[in-house]
Amino acid sequence: MTSPSLSPGTRFLLGPGRCRIGRRASNDIRLDEASVADEHAKIERRYGRFIVETLTEGALTSVNREPVRESRRLLPGDTLEIAGTSFLFNLVTVSERRLADVQATTQLARPGAEASGSSPRVLATSRFALPAPTAATSAEELRRDFDRLKTAFDAVSTLLSTVDLATLCERMLDAAFRLVPAEHGSVQLRRDDGALWTAHQRSRGSEPVPTEISKTVVEHLLERREAVLAMDVGTDPRFSGAASIQASRFVSLMAVPLLAGDDVLGILYVVNASQIGAFREPDLDLMSAIGVGAGLVLSNRHLYRQLEEALERQVAFNQTLKQTVDERTAELRDKNRQLSRTLARLKATQAQIIAQEKLASLGTLTAGIAHELLNPMNFVNNFAGIIVEQIDELRGKLDERLAGETWPEGRELLDDIEAGSKAIHKHGARVQQIVAGMRQLSQADGGERTPTNLNGVLSNLVSALQHGEPTEGPRIVTALDPSMGEIHLAVRDVSCALLHVIQNAIQAVQARMAEPPAGWSPEVLIRSEDRRDAVQITVRDRGEGIPQEIRQRVFDPFFTTKPIHQSIGLGLSIAHDVIVMMHGGSIDISSEAGQFTELRITIPRKRRAERT
Repeated sequence: MTSPSLSPGTRFLLGPGRCRIGRRASNDIRLDEASVADEHAKIERRYGRFIVETLTEGALTSVNREPVRESRRLLPGDTLEIAGTSFLFNLVTVSERRLADVQATTQLARPGAEASGSSPRVLATSRFALPAPTAATSAEELRRDFDRLKTAFDAVSTLLSTVDLATLCERMLDAAFRLVPAEHGSVQLRRDDGALWTAHQRSRGSEPVPTEISKTVVEHLLERREAVLAMDVGTDPRFSGAASIQASRFVSLMAVPLLAGDDVLGILYVVNASQIGAFREPDLDLMSAIGVGAGLVLSNRHLYRQLEEALERQVAFNQTLKQTVDERTAELRDKNRQLSRTLARLKATQAQIIAQEKLASLGTLTAGIAHELLNPMNFVNNFAGIIVEQIDELRGKLDERLAGETWPEGRELLDDIEAGSKAIHKHGARVQQIVAGMRQLSQADGGERTPTNLNGVLSNLVSALQHGEPTEGPRIVTALDPSMGEIHLAVRDVSCALLHVIQNAIQAVQARMAEPPAGWSPEVLIRSEDRRDAVQITVRDRGEGIPQEIRQRVFDPFFTTKPIHQSIGLGLSIAHDVIVMMHGGSIDISSEAGQFTELRITIPRKRRAERT
C-alpha cells in the first residue's frame, strides 16, 4: 500500500536530529493517510543506536511486521511500516559532492526503489549521526581523533572544576578554538527573564568580531533543545529567511545549547567565514560534550546561588525571629517584673494590714485587760499601803498600853502582817507595771509614718531605762552613727519594738548578775549604723545566750524563757510584727551559749515593695 503524498522510491536523508513522522505539515516526513496521527512516530539516535518511538497511543507502527508498543531499535535492512507505508532503513554514503567526504546519513526508502543519483532532500539534521565507515583509517587519523577526544575530555574536566563565571566562559571558548577551526565565537547566557546576553566572545584575530546569533538559530535551540550545524549557511534551507545570517560573511556555523535537564541556560556559538563545511558531525559531538559540561556547571552554579539566597533568607528570617523572640521575651520579663512588683506590694500591704490588725486586736485586748485590772490593783495596792501604816500605828498604841510589858506573840504577829502587806504592795506594783505596758501597746499609732531621727529615739529609750533600773543594773553602752539621718517610720510602733528588745537584753544580763563568772562585766551594747538603703540597730547583751533549739520560737506570741511573773512573752513577737511585717525589715539573731546574744534589726529606708 502506498501513500498518496509520497511517490515510490522517495529518499529521506536524516542528518543530525530527530525525524518526526505524521500528518502535520511541520513534520519532517508528512503522510496524508487518515490512519496516520498528527504526531505519529519519531526516529532519533540514542547512545549510538537509532530508535523509532511511537508518539500516539494506538498508532499503527511496526518493524519487520512486529508492532512497536513504545520504542524499538532500528538495524540496517529493517522495514519500518507506518499506517500502510513501508520504509527501508539503511546506512549509505551521500554521493553529493559537498557532503561526500564529511557526512554519512541514515536513509529511509521504499523497498524496491532504485537508488537515485540526484541530490536528496534533507528534511532534518541531528548531531547524533555517525560518520560513515571508510575502507581504511590511518594510524595518524586515529591518533588525531584520540588527541581531540582527550582534549575534549580535559576541557570538560576543567570546566567541571570552574566556579567563576567569566573563567568558565573563557575556558569554553578556549576549548572550542582548540577542537574546531572556529574563527569567531561567543558564549551567550540567559538571564532570569529569558533574554540572552554576551558573557564572552573571542576571535582568532587581534580584535573580537561581534557574533550576533540569528533568531532562527535561537528559536531552534530553545524549541528543540538540539545543537545546530550548518556547513553552508548560504544554501541551508533552514536559514533562507534569516536576514542576519544571509547578510553576514559567515559560511559555516555551529551552535550548542548549554543544557541543564530540559532547560537551556545558554549557547556556545562558533562560526567560520572562510571555509564551507569547516565544521563536521564529529566536531558537533565534541562541542556538545563541552556544552553538557558547561550546562552542568551553570546548573550547579544556579543551584548554589539559589541555595545561598535561601540561606540568606533563612539567616534573615532567623535574625528576625530571634529579634522577635528577644523582644517578646523582654516584654514578658517586663510584665513578669511588673507582676512581681505588684505581688510584692500586695503581699507587703497584706502583711502590714495583718500586723496592724493584730496590733489593733492586741491593743484592744490589752486595753480591756488593763482597764479591768487597773482598778482592782489600785485598790489592792492602796489598802496594802494603808495596812502597813495602820500596823505602825497599832504597834505604837500597843507600846503605850503595855507600858513596858513584853508581848512577843503579838509583836511577832504584827511583823508577819506588815511583811505580808509589803509583799502585796510590791507585787501589786509589778502588776501595775505590766498593765502600764499593756496600755502602751494599746496606744500604737496605726502605722502612720513620719521622718524620724532614730538615734534620738534610741537615746530617749536608753535614758528612760537607765532611770527606771536600779543603780546596780547592767551598764548600757551606745555607739550611734551620726550620719544616719532621718528615716520614715511609725515612730511609736518602732519605739515600742525597740523597747522590748532592749528590755529583754537588760533582763538577760540581770539574770546572770546573780552568779557572775570571773572576769565578767554586766553590759548591754546598742549600736546604730547607716547602710545607705537601710539602717541597722544592733542590741548585744552579755547574758547566758539563747539555746539553738529555741531560737526559731523566740518571735512566737506568748513564748518566754523567763518565769511567768517576769514576762508574758509578747515583747519579741510585737517587735517582729513591727519591724518585719510593717516596715519590711528583718531581725537576725546570733548567740553563743554562756557568751552573748546579739539581735541585728534592719529597717529599709524604703519598703521592699516600693523599691521593686
